[in-house]
Amino acid sequence: AVGLERVVVAGHSWGATIALQLAADRPDLVAGLAIIHGPVRPWSETGLTWEQAEKFMQPPLPVYADLDQAVAEKRSILKDAWDDDLVDFVRSGLVAEGAGFRLPLTVPIRLQILRSMYFQPYAVLWPQVRCPVLLALAAGGEESIFTDFKKRSAALIAEQVPGTAVHWYQSGHDIPIEHPAAVAADLERLCLRAAFADMTAEIAGLEGSWDAPTGYLDWTAKDLLAHLSGTQAALPAVARSRADPVGSTAAEPFDSDRWNASQVRRRKDLPAADLFAELTTVGDEMDGLLAELPLEEPIGSGPYAGATAESAMRSMLDHQRDHLAELRRSLAAASV
Repeated sequence: AVGLERVVVAGHSWGATIALQLAADRPDLVAGLAIIHGPVRPWSETGLTWEQAEKFMQPPLPVYADLDQAVAEKRSILKDAWDDDLVDFVRSGLVAEGAGFRLPLTVPIRLQILRSMYFQPYAVLWPQVRCPVLLALAAGGEESIFTDFKKRSAALIAEQVPGTAVHWYQSGHDIPIEHPAAVAADLERLCLRAAFADMTAEIAGLEGSWDAPTGYLDWTAKDLLAHLSGTQAALPAVARSRADPVGSTAAEPFDSDRWNASQVRRRKDLPAADLFAELTTVGDEMDGLLAELPLEEPIGSGPYAGATAESAMRSMLDHQRDHLAELRRSLAAASV
């Protein structure tokens, strides 16, 4: 409705099951998936039957005499993360009942949702996910049986689903409330990972006459592909580089034109298939680096030296996308 194309989807708690289902059903739509303290494997693997899980997952629902009582309960759960700006958050999660308040969903509806979650076919869904994944999970706040289950489940997903990063938070269930800045940074990293993954896949899917002129310098389409591959190959070193904290050594000015020409020459005789392979291999390496990227630290080398890691990576994305558009136009023109 708002004109978006591929998107990064994040789901917290019950919303995580919806996000996973969407990513599995619509790999054409979902470019990145974040599961924020939600189930990633079936509850049946804990050894609980549905009848046992039902009792655990559906305790008696609270009815609050007034808003103050509901706020007091939430404050006791969030502890140091509580602030009075969360009063509106608590109120928005309640509906009036008589003079008091209750949760919006009734017992039958909650049980219907919980049963769907219990029987959700995770083993079928995860192999259908085709995008970078973030598992942002809480490391505390519950019995050890469930902590152990979460750790085993996260390790299994990381092993089975390529491009899965697992981040543990010292937090209760409400990670986005207890650690909002950290969650925001993790989601920003996931957006970068998704953007680089999509761009790499788009380049690797190109076909056409590689002798076609591009109109950029005197490069052919294969020269431009070599430039894209060479730039991507340099990205891991750029992402790892850090500016000299004391400024004791002055960096030499980076000559982009000279560097670009040298990288294209080095790849002049490589077939397009080898350049695609290089792009894909480096793309996998970059995904791991971006998942842990210190966003605000300054980059120490390359054309964006001194810029924050986040802005440098976004600038490189824009650079690569511009050349990808040029390459598409050249290949399309040659095929007419």
